[in-house]
Amino acid sequence: MQQESLRLVNSNGQISIGKKYAGKTFSVIDMGDGILQLKEGTFIPKSEEWLFEPDVSEDLKRAIEWAEHHEPKETDLEELGKQVPNDDEC
Repeated sequence: MQQESLRLVNSNGQISIGKKYAGKTFSVIDMGDGILQLKEGTFIPKSEEWLFEPDVSEDLKRAIEWAEHHEPKETDLEELGKQVPNDDEC
């Protein structure tokens, strides 16, 4: 349902749109000619966009499923160190 109301932009350039939107994230699109479009949504930082690529999402899903069925265990650092090639082997 469309509703129209008037809001006054304060001296800091801020506008209040109501407490029901408090803490929510919006994109603000300047459509030109004094028209602003607000869209509620989720913000994904540029550095985390790769997590939402289809191949990565599928890998993450499989990893989470695996982790849900396997208890964490202590890592034997000495044994793990033996698996890392030394400078001579690289």
